[in-house]
Amino acid sequence: MNRIEEIDKKIDELYAELQAIDNDPNIVDKSFEEFEARREPFYKVIRGLSREKRMLMIPEFEDFKKIDKECVMPLKEFIKDVKSGCFIDSDGFGYYAKGNQVSNIQINPSDVRAGTIRQDFNEICWYNK
Repeated sequence: MNRIEEIDKKIDELYAELQAIDNDPNIVDKSFEEFEARREPFYKVIRGLSREKRMLMIPEFEDFKKIDKECVMPLKEFIKDVKSGCFIDSDGFGYYAKGNQVSNIQINPSDVRAGTIRQDFNEICWYNK
């Protein structure tokens, strides 16, 4: 089993654990904040594993579609904008790109803050929510 398969398996296991906890009638949260706090440790691990997976993925490319050409920005500009607070994860998401092609590898603003940025791309295609 390669590392990407290991990551996928672990993520599936974590989601199954969350589902079991969510369905446990003995666990009663008094507030939404408590519910979120109980789930956050799982999501923290899932986010880290997802970042690692995106760093390891071999990209698959597609030619830009018309809409993609409107969303392209230099990766360095995206990084600068994230660091200045212009983009956060809830704003949208992007895909790494280069040349006239967009990859299947997603990038999130939190990737920049975590220091997990692919160096083999020079652009991203950003989609606002």
